[in-house]
Amino acid sequence: MRLVLAGGGSAGHINPMLSVAEEAQKRGFLVSIIASSTGIDQNLLNKKKHDVVFIKKIPFPRIPCKKDILSLSDLLLFINFLKKTLVFPVAFLLETRKCIKILKIRKTDAVLGFGGFVSAPVYLASKILKIPLYIHEANSKMGLSNKLGSRFAKIVFTAFPEIDVKTTKCQFVGLPLRKEFLTSLDGKNKYNKNKIIKLRPSSKLTLLVFGGSLGAKSINQAVYEALPDLLKICNIIHITGLGKNIGLTKVNEAQKFKQKNLSYIQLEYCNDMASVLKESDFAIARAGAGTVLEFASMGLAACFVPLPIGNGEQSLNANYLVKANAAIICDDAHFTSKFIKNTIIPLLKNSKKIAQMGQNAKNFGVFRADEKIVKIILSDIKNKK
Repeated sequence: MRLVLAGGGSAGHINPMLSVAEEAQKRGFLVSIIASSTGIDQNLLNKKKHDVVFIKKIPFPRIPCKKDILSLSDLLLFINFLKKTLVFPVAFLLETRKCIKILKIRKTDAVLGFGGFVSAPVYLASKILKIPLYIHEANSKMGLSNKLGSRFAKIVFTAFPEIDVKTTKCQFVGLPLRKEFLTSLDGKNKYNKNKIIKLRPSSKLTLLVFGGSLGAKSINQAVYEALPDLLKICNIIHITGLGKNIGLTKVNEAQKFKQKNLSYIQLEYCNDMASVLKESDFAIARAGAGTVLEFASMGLAACFVPLPIGNGEQSLNANYLVKANAAIICDDAHFTSKFIKNTIIPLLKNSKKIAQMGQNAKNFGVFRADEKIVKIILSDIKNKK
């Protein structure tokens, strides 16, 4: 049996896909992956022992947000939109033809998509070849590719109990967690602090600052400005994102904090987030679906600062834990050093409240989504045969 997985463009698409790929292989599937040729997809997949095919990502043209063409920059924006609109149909059909060939050569029994623009031509190819299509939607608000694919998918698996698309095809299963999270939850993986971070032993709480796989400049800047006050009450693990490190990496600044015997570590990227989350007591983070649901699985309280662009899915994701009194939320425009001093620091001083928020988060964790998804697809294929 051959299962083809499709998706990409961010770690939020790739990581759940890899979890399902491993589970599917355990259950006898031959697994192939179709991802985009972007850097993050290649970085996450090139080291994995899977049959991976990279294709071009063809974004759907989006109408410029500005209503009126009043300046030269607005006019150029509109002209660029028209160019993309004219080129899109041809480019999309070429990638669809490529996907048809990929699915035929691999004698595909089922396709499972995880969203992102790269998945759309795979969905259309599966429709043309009459191959059963399944979709996993990680966010509370369905992305455009998944919304289009859901029209002819057999089942739409969801990571959240409620999403913005009302259809009888939806089936709530949760988010397929990365292997390191499952081993952490099973108690099989012991955190080696010296391997990843070197915070001084302390009775203080540990604050994690994390802007997602790509980082968040606005969060980094606000936290950097509030560091003197934060470091008086907590240890900090600050994952800035590649190329988005902040001023504390300068030798003189780092030395100054070291001399004051304060606990702070700054990383551009971390490949063992399960261990870091296990060590943390509270987090300031973006609200990608993976981040929100991984925090829930580990029982980590948080302040979510949703990405200010996109279709608003991060705010909806965050509200899943905000409504459960497991997190607070702050708009990106209002997340400043002043907000940290007036809201975050008083909260960090209330260890009992943070512990209760963490327990509330854990009560909303949903596990083993990869097993549920693979079992359903496997059962469908066997019944069909």
